[in-house]
Amino acid sequence: MKNSFGQAEVRYLIVTKIKIAGETFSAEFTLSDRSNMKNSILLGRKILRDKFLVDVNKVNLSKAYRKNL
Repeated sequence: MKNSFGQAEVRYLIVTKIKIAGETFSAEFTLSDRSNMKNSILLGRKILRDKFLVDVNKVNLSKAYRKNL
């Protein structure tokens, strides 16, 4: 697999369950060292497809979800 800089690297692929907005999904993740990056994980479009609508003008709408519980 190539990273965002186009360099080849080996990554492990895992399947795990994640919980988003109160719903649990099975998802595939590739593992890489993100300790020096702003976000510890990235959610790809495959995970979000047909489940969520992404509004790029908003930030962290999950806080609003938690208030309604």
